[in-house]
Amino acid sequence: MLWAIRSNVVQSLIDARTKGSTFNEITLGALRKVPIPHPTSLKEQKKITERLDSASKKLDEERSYMRELKNVKRGLMQDLLTGKVRVNPE
Repeated sequence: MLWAIRSNVVQSLIDARTKGSTFNEITLGALRKVPIPHPTSLKEQKKITERLDSASKKLDEERSYMRELKNVKRGLMQDLLTGKVRVNPE
């Protein structure tokens, strides 16, 4: 259900029902009227959940790997800038 609520389609439906210019708000009644698409069969729901969880896990792993690479880059740049490592122009 959380994935459906986060979808662009549902978010645009919620945005259409919000009021206010400085502080956006939505009433509980208006929120209850937002149609949230969901599969009717429990089997289909479980299959979708498994795939989304798998994709989310993969994304988390990729983000972690990216942080590691950024740390390595930061260390290498520090070594170059402090002169600890010299660059051969050839």
